[in-house]
Amino acid sequence: MKKISRLSDSVFASFHACLSVQRGFVQAIIVSFIVMSIGLVEAGDTDIARVIELHLSSASPHVARDDLSVSPPTDNAVTVLSQRRTQGEFPRQRNPELSPQHLVVVGLNAQGQETSRIVILDPRILRAETAKLSGQLTSSELLYRKDVIFSVTIPDDPSVIALRIYQPRWTGTEFALDVIGQGNLPEVDHD
Repeated sequence: MKKISRLSDSVFASFHACLSVQRGFVQAIIVSFIVMSIGLVEAGDTDIARVIELHLSSASPHVARDDLSVSPPTDNAVTVLSQRRTQGEFPRQRNPELSPQHLVVVGLNAQGQETSRIVILDPRILRAETAKLSGQLTSSELLYRKDVIFSVTIPDDPSVIALRIYQPRWTGTEFALDVIGQGNLPEVDHD
């Protein structure tokens, strides 16, 4: 116990010495924290709002369940396993960067129009690596699961009745979005 006490005293003394040397910097950090905590400026990239937390299943119906492949499945049956409306954080994606390792999840209204969009990492991806006995990597590749369960959060918009999932594909000059699955949201009463 005495060792811990001496260690914490030593750490505190070092911190205090550092504080006195960089007092202006630390004061600026403290003021910034206070200003952000009382809401005068934005502190993060999330909004507290009504959201729907969805648990989805995506399965490729034409392939055996446990199969892995080096190319992503192009046809997926998407099922909403559960949904929960709650207060939560909805991540703002100011300028999302696409890659073939992402999925784009789009909320659709009854007219088939887009109401929301979020970019997520592709939950079907498994990274396979092999190594020599020394631990040096000899190869690395991406494998795709045919059947996966994952979660996504979307804004709680009463007009959203379905989700469409897209796989980005690089054309050489830009990304094209290929539809890989669609699922309907269960009807629920809105508060």
